[in-house]
Amino acid sequence: MHTVRIVIGSGLALALSGLSVVCCFVFGTHLAPGNEGMIYGALGGVADALKALLPLGIAAAIVSGQRGRAAIAIVLFAVFSVYSFASELGLYAMSRDAQASTTTAGKETLSQLKDERARIRERLAALGQTRPSKTVTAELIGQKQSPLWQSSQECHEATMPASRTFCAGVAKLEGELAASEEAERLRAKDDALGQKMGAMDLAAALKSADPQSEALARLTGWQASSIKDGLAILVALLIELGSGFGLYAATASGKSTAARPDRPANRPSQDEPPAAPKKRIVAACSNRPATVTEKAPAVDPVRAFTKAAMIAKAGREIAAGDLYATFARWAEHEGHDVLSPAGFGRKLTALKFQRVKRGGAIYYAGVELVPGARG
Repeated sequence: MHTVRIVIGSGLALALSGLSVVCCFVFGTHLAPGNEGMIYGALGGVADALKALLPLGIAAAIVSGQRGRAAIAIVLFAVFSVYSFASELGLYAMSRDAQASTTTAGKETLSQLKDERARIRERLAALGQTRPSKTVTAELIGQKQSPLWQSSQECHEATMPASRTFCAGVAKLEGELAASEEAERLRAKDDALGQKMGAMDLAAALKSADPQSEALARLTGWQASSIKDGLAILVALLIELGSGFGLYAATASGKSTAARPDRPANRPSQDEPPAAPKKRIVAACSNRPATVTEKAPAVDPVRAFTKAAMIAKAGREIAAGDLYATFARWAEHEGHDVLSPAGFGRKLTALKFQRVKRGGAIYYAGVELVPGARG
């Protein structure tokens, strides 16, 4: 089950890391047009992929005493995480703004169409009931066939009472014709607007621009804009924490490390069966029979360990972590108290063992473990 958990957890963590890489890539492509945007996208994606592996490197560097490398990795992890977090926030904001803009544009278009139809209908109401323009035109043409139309010089010289009455009727028909044509034009425009509104997706146009934020705002009493910002941060944190620490957390073995003073490396965890003691260390480090389990006399365990398991050897050296791990196993088997790594180091310094630091790691020079002590 332990292996299955690691495999499944690692797979899910890698999936989150992949999503985070995609977010950084897509956001980077929006930073500049064309090929330059693709370069920024690739840069962000590669940095985010490396970010997922950095916690494993940091832990390994700390365990091996390489503090310099651990510090550099921590700085890189922080920089990559900040950029990735900003990318995810920016991508989320762009997505929500695009959705809100589309919905707002639809609402504005529908509102404009409604307002235009309302104005058209007001003008139609002002015009009142009108006859068809063709009917009025036909009547007007008939009036212009009258002798009074010719005698009045097409109503430019209406001097007689009969011609004045006739020309007044012609003018009235011309005005009615203009009103009829205007009414017909307005009705045609009203019909076109109605068809345009009918072709719109009213469900999409009338829906809320950000229903999630507005619903949470009604429930909490907070401002919808604050809710929207909070959701953006929450989504970014979800992706960032999952991609940054998911792989590190999922690959935890459940076994203690030798650097813990309360439980040495060879002590089994609670969910594992106890392992048999390694007899090769006993043979190399002590003359006591393997079956002896009583507590050792009150002696300096570090001094006893150096005499039993270490020999002077010019040109050789032992990594501090390896030496402490061997000491922890030896002390537990011999019945001694296991010192902390710091206490163990101080004891060795007091015993005049030469410490050297190289590449952030600590070594003890001029000594080596007796054959079989690493057993």
